[in-house]
Amino acid sequence: MYGIDYDRDASRVFEVDPDTGTVTARAVLDREVMSRYRMRVRAVDCGGPTALTGTAMLIVNVIDVDDERPQFLSATYSFQVAENQPRGTEVGRLAAVDADSPSHGKFYFRLRQTDGEEDADAFEIDHQSGVIVTTRPLDREHRALYILLTEVLEVEHVNDDRHVPRHPASSGALNSTATVAVRVLDVNDNHPVFHFREPEITSETGSRSVATMTVAVSNMARRGRVVATLKAVDVDDGDNALVTYSIVAGNDRKLFRVDAHSGDIAVSEDLTGDTDNQVKRNISFFLFLLLLLLLLLLFLFLLLLLLLVLLFLLLLLLLLLLLLLLLSSSSVACPCP
Repeated sequence: MYGIDYDRDASRVFEVDPDTGTVTARAVLDREVMSRYRMRVRAVDCGGPTALTGTAMLIVNVIDVDDERPQFLSATYSFQVAENQPRGTEVGRLAAVDADSPSHGKFYFRLRQTDGEEDADAFEIDHQSGVIVTTRPLDREHRALYILLTEVLEVEHVNDDRHVPRHPASSGALNSTATVAVRVLDVNDNHPVFHFREPEITSETGSRSVATMTVAVSNMARRGRVVATLKAVDVDDGDNALVTYSIVAGNDRKLFRVDAHSGDIAVSEDLTGDTDNQVKRNISFFLFLLLLLLLLLLFLFLLLLLLLVLLFLLLLLLLLLLLLLLLSSSSVACPCP
């Protein structure tokens, strides 16, 4: 007669036919829960007057069956990549595990096309390593976020590097999926664009003219009056989208100033206009310069006149000296009678 020797755990899982000694399982075995069972079995003879018993250690190894689904380490992944990077830039790496024995094939990663998902071809995945890379430079201004659906399944490795599913589709392949969010980071690659009432004009060659804005300003405007407000937009993100304003040309006389942050253009000093309604600086300053010039000319004229007078006096002095010399010489030449 055969039986299991005082082992309740083994008795719940296995049973022994007392007549034939056949060991059978009483429950479904799961290698991922228990891969080996050890139990002591006995055999008792029917001899007399005392029955004799023999024992042995029975070891049951549970052979693995590929019944476990490969699982991603996370149901969702989040990666980031900067825009304008070249093709083949690594975005991130996926990883999966399988509770089955490693002998039951290899992991095969792939991207699944989903309905309504545009530009999914912007990425590709290495089927063996799970590394996701770009297939072209990305533009954040075109699209800032991509949602990808990835899949991992078990495959058998063929000599020519082709991979085939370990389980046919008809039998239900063991696979799992994960969602991957790829956020495109901004690079400062866009110029600010002014938004004026007068739109930019595009020529037949496709080139754009410089945007212009015409503003009417009173020629009697007072200092600090805001005469216009600039508005420019940069489609970049974050600090790359911040815009500051400045005047780079056409303000030689410093009549206007612009607020670097708000874009307000204001008069920097009081304006006065002439009869033609032309804006110009305070005329008193120019009159002062003109008067100063006239005084300088007058001074030069007086200086020249003084020089002429001095020259005339010098000539007169020379004539007197010459006359005295002539008189003295004539008196010496004539003797007294």
